Amino acid sequence: MQKQKKETTKKSDQYSTNAVVRTLSLLEVLVDNSGAHLEELTEQAGIPRATVFRFLQTLQNEDYVSKDDDGRYFLTTKLFTLGTRSLGQVELSRLAKPFMEKLTFEQAETCILGILDANTVVYLDRVESKYSTNYFERIGKKVPLYCTSMGKVILANLSKEAQMDYLNTTPLIAYTKHTITDRSVLEQQLEQVRKTGIAYSLEEYEEDQISISVPIYSFEKSVIAALCICWPNFRHTEEKKERAIKHLIAIAQDISTAMGYHGA
Repeated sequence: MQKQKKETTKKSDQYSTNAVVRTLSLLEVLVDNSGAHLEELTEQAGIPRATVFRFLQTLQNEDYVSKDDDGRYFLTTKLFTLGTRSLGQVELSRLAKPFMEKLTFEQAETCILGILDANTVVYLDRVESKYSTNYFERIGKKVPLYCTSMGKVILANLSKEAQMDYLNTTPLIAYTKHTITDRSVLEQQLEQVRKTGIAYSLEEYEEDQISISVPIYSFEKSVIAALCICWPNFRHTEEKKERAIKHLIAIAQDISTAMGYHGA
């Protein structure tokens, strides 16, 4: 019974892999033959007609492919949009790195660059503090929007509809005793972040961690990322906070300018 189950799983995994490979092959054919009929795509892809039709239906449902009244299939701009976003993230990370290194040198604390990923912030890049007592923040790590300073920057700058949708569907779980779990208090804080461009997380996501974040803007004048500086609570002073804010805003402005932003 166990052997049969393993063989079934193996076959299922193999089928899934083959389906992905065939779908990617079909997309490549569509790149060169956008506006082709089902028969043409079947011949070019070397995949059975019924399989091509099934894949096209799925791609249509996911808005990667459209079909006109003559039965011709076209790629939509969705793949282009995904590729552009990916390239934009690479470019952002490349342009931001030297500025982040400058900020960490000036402040001697960890600097992190984060972007929106579904309903979380994902760490795109970071420069570690020189101190031995430090928080190691892994690139690719995902953290909540509502209780991190980077998350608050991004959440505050979403459209009102997107922000309300997030707040209506996301439980405000307490990660620490300092986490804001009262929605009305959080909404007031987000409004303040939107006005000032500065967000704080004072031990709200991790005990003993202070973080401050500001937005990064694109040439389209939209917030595309957040820049954060963080340190342990025992190194925190009001003077340190004010100095960090000053440098953080200046560095974020430099990165935004490098991304083509020219002010409001």
